[in-house]
Amino acid sequence: IGDVTWARANSESIFYRIASVRFDNMQNLEKYKQAIDSFLGRVNSEFRDNVLSVLIVGSWARGDFIPGQSDVDINIVMKTGKESDYEKQVREIAGNIQNEFLSGLHQLKEEVIGTSVTTIEEIKSGSSYLGGGFVYYDFLKSSQVIFGEDIRNVIQVPSDDEIYASAKDCMDGILNRYTFVDELLKVNFESSSTHFVKRENMA
Repeated sequence: IGDVTWARANSESIFYRIASVRFDNMQNLEKYKQAIDSFLGRVNSEFRDNVLSVLIVGSWARGDFIPGQSDVDINIVMKTGKESDYEKQVREIAGNIQNEFLSGLHQLKEEVIGTSVTTIEEIKSGSSYLGGGFVYYDFLKSSQVIFGEDIRNVIQVPSDDEIYASAKDCMDGILNRYTFVDELLKVNFESSSTHFVKRENMA
């Protein structure tokens, strides 16, 4: 009877913890929604009528967003200018919003609201990062317009060569980062080993 009672109590405890996590996530999800709404309001206030479109991609757009683990990826399309004209200000706004609405949550990522800026002219000319290369088809399928015009039909359809080249560049970048980390760990390990051997010799 004791084992049965323990098992029942333990299962109820697990159920309670799972229910608590889900309830917390639902509450936290509302905070993310407030943060996104506030971000949109401040961006429009800052740049007035120059904001043409705002799109959200990634887990939020797909519907599998997990509070505390996922980040919010927001893309802003301006009517005039170039990316460098707005990028710093937009990131500052995102940082302030994150501190205001999400600072109390346990986050796995330092930058929870990720922002990117481009212009409609850059998109038309094919020089914009937005939806280009191998991410084109996935971008069309999984992105959502949360403000302004739907500019996805303006993005140039990439050729097979462009898709291959952009995918290769992405993989090369990933491999380079892994190589750097591997070399860094190797250097630190060799340094630590040398220090340990010196201490052993001194002893």
